Amino acid sequence: MHRLKSGQVRAIRLSLLEALCQALACTPADLLAYVPASSSHGPLPGDAPQQAVLDALGHGPTHPDDVGTATGLRAQEVSVALLALELADLVVKTGPLYRRR
Repeated sequence: MHRLKSGQVRAIRLSLLEALCQALACTPADLLAYVPASSSHGPLPGDAPQQAVLDALGHGPTHPDDVGTATGLRAQEVSVALLALELADLVVKTGPLYRRR
C-alpha cells in the first residue's frame, strides 16, 4: 500500500486488485481512475462521495463510522472513498482513525 500511495508502482497485480475489491465489496472502477500526471491531487471532479468524506473529516482524527453518520454514506462507500483519498495522499490513517493531511 505504501508504494501505491507514494506513486512508486508502475503496475498492480490482478490478485491484489481482486483482494482489495473483495475486502471492500466494490469493483475495480470504484478504486481506479486515470489521472494525468500533470493534474493536482484532490478528489476527482464530480466525485461527490470523496468530497463529502473529505469535508466530514476535518483535521482531527475521525472514525469511519462517524464519517458515515455525518455524510449519510453507507460503510462501503465510506471505505472506498477513504481508500481513494488515502491513495491520493489527502488523508492519513492512524490505527482505525483518519484525518486530513
